[in-house]
Amino acid sequence: MTAPRNVVPAGTTVGTTLPELTSCPECGATAEITRRDVLESTDGPIEHVGVRCVRKHVFLMPTFLLDRLVQSQP
Repeated sequence: MTAPRNVVPAGTTVGTTLPELTSCPECGATAEITRRDVLESTDGPIEHVGVRCVRKHVFLMPTFLLDRLVQSQP
């Protein structure tokens, strides 16, 4: 069961950044976005995210691909 996004977990210190959660691109399990970077390409800068799931899958991928994966999952 996941908590609504507007609820702050008990014990959270003021000023603490909460993790961004998503789904694992490989298995669909809960995953955390661990980093955001902008990488240069021949078409210009592209934002990338680092994703690590609870089953230990790790990805560095363009943000737009993650957005597509999340939208296509039920």
